[in-house]
Amino acid sequence: MKKEQKRVLKDTASAQSVIAEAEKRLSVINNRKDRALKLAQSLDFGETFLRANSVIKRLLCQALFSEIAVNDEVTYATSNENCRCVKGHEVSIKINWHKPINIHRITEAILALSLEKGIL
Repeated sequence: MKKEQKRVLKDTASAQSVIAEAEKRLSVINNRKDRALKLAQSLDFGETFLRANSVIKRLLCQALFSEIAVNDEVTYATSNENCRCVKGHEVSIKINWHKPINIHRITEAILALSLEKGIL
């Protein structure tokens, strides 16, 4: 009976340790979730995009755009002197928006932002 009681006490202590660790991790997860929700509610997209690192910028672009195409056309004037003088320079941008927004990517961006220092 004593041997069985020791085993039960040992198993109980082990289970309590696992529960304590799980509660600690759950607290961290809940804090991150709360921080991300707060950020999502007050997000200034333009300012955030300008300050974001390249990974977060990429996630934000993937959330909003399905395609961005930049066309850079330069035309040259003809000259008798074998020089290429620029006559015109035109840049056009074509954007195809995600319809609807890619919620998976915007969620990843907000979670990544919420983990950065100094954001909130």
